[in-house]
Amino acid sequence: MPRERTPEDDELARLALHPHGFSTGRLILRDILDHEIPQFKRILTTRENHSYAGAEPGLDNISSKDLQTFLSKDHREKERIINLFIILKAELDVKLKLKFDRVPHMVNGGHVIGYISLTLDYCPIHDSGAYIGIIIDHQARKHHFSQEVLIAALDYILLGRPTKQRNGNLGGLGLSKACMETAVENGPFRGLIESLNLTYLEREGTPDHGQPHRMPVPCVTYTVNKDQWVQARKNIIMDWMPAGQQTLSRDGSPNLIELARGHTSGSGHTSGSGHGASTVHLFSHQRYGWGACGDCQ
Repeated sequence: MPRERTPEDDELARLALHPHGFSTGRLILRDILDHEIPQFKRILTTRENHSYAGAEPGLDNISSKDLQTFLSKDHREKERIINLFIILKAELDVKLKLKFDRVPHMVNGGHVIGYISLTLDYCPIHDSGAYIGIIIDHQARKHHFSQEVLIAALDYILLGRPTKQRNGNLGGLGLSKACMETAVENGPFRGLIESLNLTYLEREGTPDHGQPHRMPVPCVTYTVNKDQWVQARKNIIMDWMPAGQQTLSRDGSPNLIELARGHTSGSGHTSGSGHGASTVHLFSHQRYGWGACGDCQ
């Protein structure tokens, strides 16, 4: 039987409904807009993007109507889910020599190379946190986008503050924990976790520890709190970035850049790898785990 909704649930729902958008060195992460269903569907339904251990069968058959419902305000509030595009900044596709089918990937400001979801819930049970799920397009492999996105997500969840910025977006979520889950056989993702110095947090996914709706295969979970992430990020070297931009702050300040007011790739009120994401229960349970990340190899 579903548990009763609590004031904490209502607060998480308010966070989920707020506009979200920020950028990293190479990427823009911001809300998916209603008219961008074709790009969203392309990321989700391309079979090469979710051919990993633990993937949910039938993901490539999702309809545009279902995705419209998934992005609706009512659904986001009920399930407390934040859906963000991962957009490569303008002209970097040429600089990195990425061979995209350019037109289908285009949105205002750049090329969509993936999607990240943050499901705000209790993880594993009693603490407010966010389950992280991601898909990186298979055409964007071998450029460490998964690392960059995961670093940004952990910063946003754990280090950012849920205060309104000049552009209307939040400065972060300020939650106590971030959670991830993947199949035991998903070596690339477990390698990604190792690259972020978080392997010691790995434990078996069981009914009392991990997402309520289990993967169809043996899985492992990772639950990260603020102090653990502050320590782990001190030793991360982003060797894919230019000299002088390869380390993160040691004082726990997030490595995020506020989108300028009116930025064409902003979100909400102010804006006009391989493969990630594991069990993607889009409509039955609204839970995301992680899958393989070819660009983290």
